[in-house]
Amino acid sequence: MKSDHRPAGFAEWFKRGRYRKSSRSRDTPPEATLSNLQETWWSWWSDANPDWRPCDEDGRILPGGNGTWEAMQYNEERGLVLFLVGLRWWFDVGTPGVIEGRWMQALKSIYITLVALVEDAR
Repeated sequence: MKSDHRPAGFAEWFKRGRYRKSSRSRDTPPEATLSNLQETWWSWWSDANPDWRPCDEDGRILPGGNGTWEAMQYNEERGLVLFLVGLRWWFDVGTPGVIEGRWMQALKSIYITLVALVEDAR
């Protein structure tokens, strides 16, 4: 998976071994600030999605489009779950009333993608 546009904090998180299954910590790194996550999460997510997925004027992935999901079939330990980790950090550092709309839109985008991947695998 590309690390382009990945929010700040992941490099340090990997160094500390937080991606390992044995780690129970959900510590949000100090580099993962609300402004950083709001600005970079969507770029990172959009970059990881197939080119045929439509985006709005701000680069956020929208439902719809037709094409193959091969580009999203990550077979590595640090695959799609990293986007959920980023959302968890966003949730942890944010004020729900301020970020709820954009955060929920991001969560919905991941959900739609996961449903499509499961359906495509059948």
